Amino acid sequence: MVGRELVLLAEGESDETPLLWEARTEFHAPEIDGKVYINDFGELDALEVGQFYKAVITEAHEYDLVARVVEGPL
Repeated sequence: MVGRELVLLAEGESDETPLLWEARTEFHAPEIDGKVYINDFGELDALEVGQFYKAVITEAHEYDLVARVVEGPL
């Protein structure tokens, strides 16, 4: 998955830390699958909850992914 460009739905700040935002792809079922954590907003100052963003996956962990926003909101 690392290097793939995907569209993400921004869900808001992570409960774990305000430095990360949680998101999901069309492939992630809420409450069942892992999450996508956004740690880089790219050229954006902030993200909006409920908006879609194009992002590149930068890390893949056992259950979760980490991404960098490259475009949006879409």
